[in-house]
Amino acid sequence: MLSVLWLTYRPVENVGTLLSHEHYLEWTRKAMPSTNDVILSRRCNPGETAVAPPGAEFALGQNLVLLRADGTKIYPPFLRWL
Repeated sequence: MLSVLWLTYRPVENVGTLLSHEHYLEWTRKAMPSTNDVILSRRCNPGETAVAPPGAEFALGQNLVLLRADGTKIYPPFLRWL
């Protein structure tokens, strides 16, 4: 089982909801979050952001948006402040 991490301003630890490997593959088929991706909340606390830490494996729920830069024109973690 993998964990779906909650978007939080605190350091990411072992928090979240357990997800089966099959569901994880389904939830990440379009985009798998990776290091320095910015996760943006669309609901509840719209506009809240977090930067994906190195080595974290997680899936995004329907109310989260993934922002990714290739690093050629913008420093990826800077996206959270735009």
